[in-house]
Formats: sequence, structure tokens, C-alpha cells
Amino acid sequence: MCMIRLESHKITSAEYLKILYGHIVEDYWFLIALVALTMIVMSAVDIRWLIVTLMCVFVVVPMIMSYLYIWHAMKPLVRLSILPKSVVIDDSAITIEPADEVRLSQLVLPFTDFSRYRITDKYLLLTFSQSKYLFFVVPLTVFKPGQLSLVEQRLSAAIKAY
Repeated sequence: MCMIRLESHKITSAEYLKILYGHIVEDYWFLIALVALTMIVMSAVDIRWLIVTLMCVFVVVPMIMSYLYIWHAMKPLVRLSILPKSVVIDDSAITIEPADEVRLSQLVLPFTDFSRYRITDKYLLLTFSQSKYLFFVVPLTVFKPGQLSLVEQRLSAAIKAY
């Protein structure tokens, strides 16, 4: 059993939110485009709809974003991505070792806790089984050459990619 130890790292909450909102827009782009197109067409028909459109943009959208932040990004598992930590990946689990200043104990997450994984241009995203909008994020910058392909082999044996 070969363990892969990654450097100490963390991401900011803003990076996590950017990933979260990107996933939500990816899933609901059609609905967002339909509402935006309807508002634009209605504004061209009657100028009063322009006020409604502006209210949606400056009042409704920020309220929806804050709701999504509270509902998805305030979960305790999100701390695992945001706090400074070291990660050890073996054949069946991910071990998270929080930095000393965090004062949390080591946590072992078996691959069965994750439903899928994705490797983007900046991150390795492991989606928790509890919600498709709750994920553990590892920046690709912490992987040494060759480590990412080994991790991907281990993940693909246990979790489906998306």
C-alpha cells in the first residue's frame, strides 16, 4: 500500500464559493437564461419591466446567492477544504491532518463517502455523497509530478468521474 502525501494547503472561502456557484450555474443555466431572456424581451415591450429586471438583478439574485451560501457553504464538511491541512491518500481513504493552529484531530474519509470526482484545470474536486454541491477541494498545485495520475487511478477504481 503506497500512500501519497500532499503538501500543506488550503483554499479561500471565495474560491470555494466560485466553484459552488459554477456548479449551480452549470446545472441550472437553462432556467437562468430563460428568466434573463424573458426579462429582456419584456423590458423592450414595456419600460416598466426594466425596473422589474433591475430589481431582480440587484435584489433577488443577491438574495438567492446568500441563500445558496448559507445552505451549501456553511456545512461543517466545507471546513475541510478551507482550513489549512495536509492530505494523505492511500488505496481506500483520504486522511486529513489539520495544521497545528487549527486544533482539530485527524479525520479519515473512506472513498465510499464520495459519490464522484472531477479534475479541473485548478482543482481536484471530490463530491460528498450527501449533496452534489458539497465537495472536498484539493488544489492541483500541491501535487508533485506524477502524483496526480496515481491519485486519479485510485479514485477511478472506487469513485466515478464526471
